[in-house]
Amino acid sequence: MRSRLAVRARPGGRDVLVQQEEVVRVVVLLDEPHGHSQTCAAAEPDRLDHVGHARAPGYPALAALPIPPPARVPCRHVTSRVDPVRARQTFEAGIRSIRDWLAAMPDDAWAAPSVLPTWTVSDLAAHVSMVAGSPASIERAPRGTAARSPAAYMSGYAAVAADIADDTRAAAGGPDRAPATVLAAIDERLASALAVLDDLLPDDPVVAASRGPIRLGDYLATRAVEIAVHADDLAVSVPGVDPPHVPADAERLAVRTLAEALAERAPGRSVEVRVPPYAAVQCIQGPRHTRGTPANVVETDPTTWLRLAAGRITWDDAMAAARVLASGDRADLKAYLPLF
Repeated sequence: MRSRLAVRARPGGRDVLVQQEEVVRVVVLLDEPHGHSQTCAAAEPDRLDHVGHARAPGYPALAALPIPPPARVPCRHVTSRVDPVRARQTFEAGIRSIRDWLAAMPDDAWAAPSVLPTWTVSDLAAHVSMVAGSPASIERAPRGTAARSPAAYMSGYAAVAADIADDTRAAAGGPDRAPATVLAAIDERLASALAVLDDLLPDDPVVAASRGPIRLGDYLATRAVEIAVHADDLAVSVPGVDPPHVPADAERLAVRTLAEALAERAPGRSVEVRVPPYAAVQCIQGPRHTRGTPANVVETDPTTWLRLAAGRITWDDAMAAARVLASGDRADLKAYLPLF
């Protein structure tokens, strides 16, 4: 709890200073059974990503998007509660946006290789159909079940990366699937998912999901991460057309979720990480910053942050391409990326 001063007008026309109490929820670093150790070990550079692909040394079109001008973003060293009703709307809008983009994609692009090794664009689209249907399998957890954070939940992807890749290749008709089959699968699976979500809402219960128990709003935040990351994968895979439109709410929720995951993986207040206009967090142990300009600052744009967090590009490549602005001796996130 912390105090702040605010001006409050009195009926007589006189202003007085009153003290307000502001309650914050502190990020709790989960223990080892939930996927993180207190030592926050460096991520293995050769680890597979969450869909079973080896980390690539670079990523096409890395310098295609300019870093936006700095914006004032509230710094979060707290976990933010996700509104499940709004997150449900964000999930639906994001899936429908990608679905519409796929429907307008040139026919010859479906069989082309995607940016993800061994996957075609059709495989990537089939994976989107799996994301669309994923909420259909969740159910309310027993009362008293402890929920994982989004960071802990996403940390479970790596262990089943090969299974996810196999399921994707077999999804929506398999490797020889027709575009119409994929689109129909997205529509059908999304309808089933929304029916399950609408039965659970407007509550924010702990639900039993594929990677463990998690609050419904937080679970939908992980779906926003999937939507934002795979929309960018599709954009890079099919460069000759306009990229998929990711709704601002989906991009915002994905960026904030991953920023808070970083703060959970590397707790501390010595480095401020900014992703304007959506998020800023403090992380990494060391001298605590309290006021004024932080001594250690990392700033990047939302697209680069999503690629770094998902392992699509490396920290060194992003720095070399000037996609990240880093100042201060501790402003180095290489040991903590990728996040899943």
